[in-house]
Amino acid sequence: MNWNTDIWLSSNDDEYYHVLARCLWPTPEKCLYEMERVLHAFADGRKAFIRRMPAVATETDYESGITIHSGSVRFSFRTEPGEWKYPEPIDEGASFGLASLADVPSNENVL
Repeated sequence: MNWNTDIWLSSNDDEYYHVLARCLWPTPEKCLYEMERVLHAFADGRKAFIRRMPAVATETDYESGITIHSGSVRFSFRTEPGEWKYPEPIDEGASFGLASLADVPSNENVL
């Protein structure tokens, strides 16, 4: 299996460089390692906003049976010294303003 890592780096129009990196590697451990290397290569010691922590997804093609491990990381950084900021944790119980069925009026009186 071939491997590769693609790195997209934006221009510095808003005083930040924005980075998106993706990779394909033979093992999930190697994917994670490579995405961490990209993050540290650009952001170590710099003010950075980690948009998506290094992560790996594994899937197996149903027809061919080939397993693919893909990694990704997304962050923005400035060239000035500073610390990293991380995304806020997602509240898994958030309802996003959706009403429960008990709150929906019945249609019994609709003409």
